[in-house]
Amino acid sequence: MRRYLAYIFLCAAALIGVGAATAPVIENLNPDLAYAEGRTLYFRASHHIEDSLEGNYSDFLDETDVDASGTPVIEDIAEEFEYRLNNWGMSEYSVQTEGFDTIAVTLRTQDDSETQYAYLEQYLAFSGQDYELGASDTSHDDYPDADVLADIIDGQEARIEDIDRGQYKVPVVVVPLADGDEYTEAFENLINYCVDNTTKDTTDEETGETVEGTSTLLVVWANRQEGDEYSLAETDPNVQSRILTVEAANNDNAVWYDDSDEDREYPSLQLIPASSAITDGNYDPTQTQAAYEAAVFLRNMINASSYGDYRVNFTYSEAAPATVEELISLGDYAVTPAFSKTLICVLVSFAVIAIILAIFERIFALAHLSAMALSVFSALATFMAFGSQFNIAALLSLALIAILSLFGSLFISSRIKDELYKGRTMKKAAQEALKKSFWPIVDAGVVSIIVGIFVYFFAGDLASKAGIVLVFGGFFATLANLIYTRIATYLLGTDSHMQVAFPGQLHIDKEKLPDLLKEEKQTYYGPFASHDFSKGKWYVGILSALFILAGLGTMIGFGVTNSGNVYNDAAYREEQTVLHLDVRSDESDTINLPSLSGLDEIRGYDADGNPNLLSAIKIGDSVLDDLVADATLSETPKSVYVTADAGEGATYYWFYYEIDLSEHFPLYAEDGSDIEYEISYASLNGEEIVWNEQGSMPLDEAVANYISQELVSEEDFYSVSFATVVPAVSQPDLGVFSLGLGLGIAVSALYLVLRYRPSRGIAAGLLSAATAFISLSFFVFTRMSVTPLVAIGCIGGAVLSFYLFLLLGSTSKELVSSTHDRERSALSIFRESEDLAASRSAGTLILLSLNLAYVALVFFAFGPSEFAYPYLNVLLGVFFAIALSLCVYPLLSKSLAALFSKIRIKPRAKKKKKVGGQLMKKKGAEPEEAIFIGIND
Repeated sequence: MRRYLAYIFLCAAALIGVGAATAPVIENLNPDLAYAEGRTLYFRASHHIEDSLEGNYSDFLDETDVDASGTPVIEDIAEEFEYRLNNWGMSEYSVQTEGFDTIAVTLRTQDDSETQYAYLEQYLAFSGQDYELGASDTSHDDYPDADVLADIIDGQEARIEDIDRGQYKVPVVVVPLADGDEYTEAFENLINYCVDNTTKDTTDEETGETVEGTSTLLVVWANRQEGDEYSLAETDPNVQSRILTVEAANNDNAVWYDDSDEDREYPSLQLIPASSAITDGNYDPTQTQAAYEAAVFLRNMINASSYGDYRVNFTYSEAAPATVEELISLGDYAVTPAFSKTLICVLVSFAVIAIILAIFERIFALAHLSAMALSVFSALATFMAFGSQFNIAALLSLALIAILSLFGSLFISSRIKDELYKGRTMKKAAQEALKKSFWPIVDAGVVSIIVGIFVYFFAGDLASKAGIVLVFGGFFATLANLIYTRIATYLLGTDSHMQVAFPGQLHIDKEKLPDLLKEEKQTYYGPFASHDFSKGKWYVGILSALFILAGLGTMIGFGVTNSGNVYNDAAYREEQTVLHLDVRSDESDTINLPSLSGLDEIRGYDADGNPNLLSAIKIGDSVLDDLVADATLSETPKSVYVTADAGEGATYYWFYYEIDLSEHFPLYAEDGSDIEYEISYASLNGEEIVWNEQGSMPLDEAVANYISQELVSEEDFYSVSFATVVPAVSQPDLGVFSLGLGLGIAVSALYLVLRYRPSRGIAAGLLSAATAFISLSFFVFTRMSVTPLVAIGCIGGAVLSFYLFLLLGSTSKELVSSTHDRERSALSIFRESEDLAASRSAGTLILLSLNLAYVALVFFAFGPSEFAYPYLNVLLGVFFAIALSLCVYPLLSKSLAALFSKIRIKPRAKKKKKVGGQLMKKKGAEPEEAIFIGIND
């Protein structure tokens, strides 16, 4: 009885410990934009003007700017934004165009870092591949003004290297030089020039006077204009913006040689990025993360492509709420997990699983639940320590880790019950179960890790978070089952009380236990042992084939006709109309135009009853102010410095109104002309508002005319534009996601081929891929309104299929190894074992699958509506995985086995060697004449 109590205390301690430690982990979680507040960055695109005096903040793009295929240029720039965000490693973001010159990027950086927001503001707007090396002081006579310095690193790919300082490493950015001796010579001359013209401070010993040293730095210019000099950067922000970075050349700070270049003949440019890790030339190893972030930023800037004839300016940013719900509640004095729908679903799912396991597993449910809790907690804690952003893919994968843990513990309990129904004692049954469960548990963990690795590297950044969880969770769940669950099983199996009480404690039917004294044999093999699942093979097979064919046909058809988009996401791409009102001010903290100085000044009425801007314009029968769904004003302005031809320049500050309308107004006709609307202006006549019809005109013109007539006469002080906004719903990319998941399935199948023979492994891989494809294709050919995020649910069906196969494959292997009928062929034995394995494993298989099904159902029904369909995908995957595993897998594996049995590889005939003119006598393992030695009874 002591070990029975020890078992209970062990499981209770694990559950209590995990429960107590979970809240602090969640509080330190780094969620993505779906689960935490982020930021929206606004950018404006313009034509590239050579020698622009205002940083190319003019001549903005319009409807006439299209590429060779007729696509608006702003769409091409938005596509480049998406590429750069993927390259940066953002898991959740939205890139949407607003009109023909504005792009809004909504995202959340790692830990909501202000530094990373600043990096992205520069990186997304940066036009690269036009670099030039120079010096900060070119006044000395020996300045090597070589022409090749203007393109010495253009087109070269920068990389990050580490300088080993013994106890720590310093990240640097290395840029190869263009091929050619002239480039190497020019670079070395520039380095020597910077070194020769850099001196230290000197003090005269007699007079005590100190002469300041000179510092000549190596300068990396980007998009340098004629007349740009380093000395102008202090007074001209436009010149400063074209200096990418500077580097001290002394002590070989700016030169890198590969280890293989022993003669130092092939130098590369070395740049030590500025960050909080470097202060007064000293490196702080505790700030290594900041150093690496700066290195990644500088590397990405150098590798960035050019925007060609166009330029992009960052304008402003504003806070963006979580797109789904907050997981963390920020109080006045504490950070706590928010009581969100997600948290509620987690608790309900745990309770549902606990009830199911308690009904079917009784006392062993404690081991199941505690092992599951340890596995999920370890995966979550490691994920957080890894520094990744938590998203929907990570949450879904945590559910799979829970199922992986249940797979191991349910496998052990099923083998214990099987041994008990053979008539073994509880102690012996536990020992045999632990032996039989070792390799299946390891195999399940290996499959999870394999799928996780390929999803991480190849399935895109959003799905990569699922890969991290599967890798770490696969390891910890396997460890938990091999150590923790085995200990719990040992305590329960060797307890004296359990030797007689196990029927009631483990949900064992006492009447079906054989009496070995009466030489009774095992008669019970599970709740579905007498059920022939092969009867449904044609129904399930034909239905699955129809789903696959329908999915292939509709994916190809819709993909071709809809520019590669196979989903029906029209409801998520409804066009909206937004009014952009940009106002220029001479002051950085306020707008010095009273009538446009704030939201209250452009909406409603003033103190005298006069209508403000939006209340004074009527579109058709609707007052513009009544159509406003949301209106914001940028908190910080964009400063634009206008370089003067002579003397000091001027700085202006642009403030931005973003006014979303509740009704969509088409702006352009099919022929590209402006659509006109009936416009009326309001005026105050005594105490009555009078509407004066102005005729038909475009919306831009309507607002601009009112401002110029009634509020501000100078057009340079404001800019008005209406824009059409189409929400972006592009993640994850189906092709990239399919590549990662497909590779994971293929390599997992190869592993299972090696472990369970080719027929079983190939069948498992095919059914896993079929499950994932069918569950996704359902949303394609039914034309349900979904976003590309629905594809994430395919991971659930694919991985579960492998777990179910391991239940069947392991049982089949056990049946084959226990069959000693030498008169039957191996193929006949294999076929029978596959059918029996499906029937005998069906109970455990269905129990395992239903746990995942209930989790998916809870999240689909009660979770955030934005993520409902990925969980519906999982739910569909569960049902198809069950049906395919029980009905189609045996048929497929038997068919493959029969096919492979017909393949004969003819061995190569070996030539017999002659020895002394005589043929060498055969020395095989078998004698040429059999000799039987009999022993008399």
